[in-house]
Amino acid sequence: MIRPLVDSFLTAFSTLTAIPFFPPRSSPVQQALPWFPWIGLGLGSILASLATALSSELPPSLLALLLLLLWSLLTGSMHLDGLADAADGLFALKPKSERLLILKDPRLGSFGVISLFFALTLKWQLLVLLLQGGQVWWLLSLLPASRAGMAWLAYRQNYANRSGTGKNWVDQAKLWQAGLAWAGALACAWPFGMVGGGALLMALVSTEGVGFLAQRRLGGITGDLLGAAGEVTEILTLLWFVWANFNGL
Repeated sequence: MIRPLVDSFLTAFSTLTAIPFFPPRSSPVQQALPWFPWIGLGLGSILASLATALSSELPPSLLALLLLLLWSLLTGSMHLDGLADAADGLFALKPKSERLLILKDPRLGSFGVISLFFALTLKWQLLVLLLQGGQVWWLLSLLPASRAGMAWLAYRQNYANRSGTGKNWVDQAKLWQAGLAWAGALACAWPFGMVGGGALLMALVSTEGVGFLAQRRLGGITGDLLGAAGEVTEILTLLWFVWANFNGL
């Protein structure tokens, strides 16, 4: 009973982080979905702890840049890579079949470059404002929500290609697994009240929006779209946090 839980956790850990762990061979990937928000909680705890420890030593702009660098290193920048590839594929003025080929192309196009620039710039500036407001611990609701949203999107959508790194996640995802991921994100958001609830709402809006666009433009999602949905969630949630802090929520 314990071994399958450990295997599924390590599968989620090795999938969502770049911290060197060997993924277990015996755990079906979809069983890892309920662990997604808890991996996000661990990542958020690392970032918030570092920010708290260095808040009196570094100016907010430099500390925010350091946090963004660590954030990218811990996740291997895989979701940023997914965002760039998704932007190239979704917005290419090509037939649907060619858009899917663009998604598989490792080269970066103009839409990918633009999306990366704005994503990183927005996250940096929003982190600066969050640090200035002294609300960095709200990250403990952001990262679980974005990971739960990815699990939900895997359940809600079909896979656009006949093969791909995310195909097993999407094809085998079940409602109860996505539901457990949302329950985990809710538990992480609960201590933050309305602010945490807003993070869950941003995750739902982002994943449904990305899923709708992917269906219209590609006929389904891919692993890149899962990563892109996570990035969109994080940006919208950081915007929500800044607004909430500015209005004293």
